[in-house]
Amino acid sequence: MKLARKITVAIAAAILVIMTTHAYVLLNRQVVLFDADLARSLRLKQALQASIAKVWEAYGDAAAQELVERTITEAVDGVRVRWAWLDAPPDDPRHLDLAPAQLAQLRNGERVIVLRQENGRTTERLSYVPESIPGARPAVLEFIESIGEQHAFVEASRWQILVATLCILLACAAAVYWCGVRYVGRPVQSLRDRVRAIATGDLETPIVLSQRDEIGDLAAEIDGMRRGLLETRRALTVETEARMTALEALRHTDRLTTIGQLAAGVAHELGTPLSVISGRAEMIASGEAAGERAGQSANVIVEQAHHMTEMIRQLLDFSRQRGPRFGLTSIHAICGRIVDTLTVVARRRGITIVAQLDSAPLLVSADEHQIQQALVNLVVNAMQAMPNGGRIEIASGERRAHPPGEDARERMYACVTVTDHGTGIPPEHLAHLFEAFFTTKEPGEGTGLGLSVAHGIVRDHGGWIAVESQPGRGSSFSIFLPPAAHAQRPPHRAA
Repeated sequence: MKLARKITVAIAAAILVIMTTHAYVLLNRQVVLFDADLARSLRLKQALQASIAKVWEAYGDAAAQELVERTITEAVDGVRVRWAWLDAPPDDPRHLDLAPAQLAQLRNGERVIVLRQENGRTTERLSYVPESIPGARPAVLEFIESIGEQHAFVEASRWQILVATLCILLACAAAVYWCGVRYVGRPVQSLRDRVRAIATGDLETPIVLSQRDEIGDLAAEIDGMRRGLLETRRALTVETEARMTALEALRHTDRLTTIGQLAAGVAHELGTPLSVISGRAEMIASGEAAGERAGQSANVIVEQAHHMTEMIRQLLDFSRQRGPRFGLTSIHAICGRIVDTLTVVARRRGITIVAQLDSAPLLVSADEHQIQQALVNLVVNAMQAMPNGGRIEIASGERRAHPPGEDARERMYACVTVTDHGTGIPPEHLAHLFEAFFTTKEPGEGTGLGLSVAHGIVRDHGGWIAVESQPGRGSSFSIFLPPAAHAQRPPHRAA
């Protein structure tokens, strides 16, 4: 409710300024009226002074004193007049009890005004007017006016204004605060909570705000944004699922393509054990192998059948389509299976596959079959780059590296490197290696999907593939994966 408090404080301050200005103007007006009364009283005293002087000169000071103290006091309401002598001694009833400076002013013919206070409040105003005639004793007229009522009125007005100001201030502040909380604070707080919920991913809950004002319009716009985001997320979910399905189909197609290439070599390799099985079976059937020789022939048949079954099982495992299953996986075990699976095909091409593995198991958090597919694609790509045969080296271990294009610091990664000594890759083709369907091979040698699929798999596991190649001298493809201690299952993305 910070906004409601700010509005309340601002309006209360404005009201306070207005009421203070009003009180100042009102009190000043009353002071002006009092000053006008004082001016009128002064003019009255000047008129009386002239009349008293004439009576004094004509009938003497006794008549003048009677005129002053009886007639004028009775005639003018609220004013008492006393006759005093300027030179009267202190024990004389008509002595003036004034300060020496004030007495000096009277002797100089100046008027003196004194305010008398009781209990800290001004109650009377005493005006001293010098009165004299030639050759007579100097006299002073003392006018005593009660101004307690005026000061009481001013004081009462001051308190009334203060109380009225406080009442208006409290009433307006309460009304403004209630309106601020009701129409600003709570709606804005509700909008803030809903925006925070939207930021955390809650797009299902609508924003309900029935106000017909700018805040209501803002709530409607935010709710419209929420609905738009919800529709976009649903469409994106459907599109992502479709892309994932297409990606898995693409990877499976690439796997079947590789299987087709491997099947030719495996079919040729099956010919030898089948010939051995056929020959041994004929020996047993014809009776040529009898007794102990028959048992030996049966053992040979079993061994050859097991060998053929293992080759076929490896092909079926590699070709089977599975969903991603992340778990603790040994890179060395995967490399060993790849060597066993591809040795048969490599031998037909005059290629030797050599595995150089560290003694440590080199564990990563990954989908075992996807990583195997990525490595098979790299080895098959290496074999296709060596039409004249040669040697393919598979090395694994931990290497310190820095992820490309990231601000992350350099650290240790699990690394598998496939090195061939084939034709190499021209520099102008390096930037396109991982594009789908990009290939420089002869028709029938590849579809252009192998490296693209391998790149997508490795990227989905939080790693990357580094390439080094020299035309005519061979190429080296290195897969970097976070080791198990640092690995986190990344979001599954399209290749």
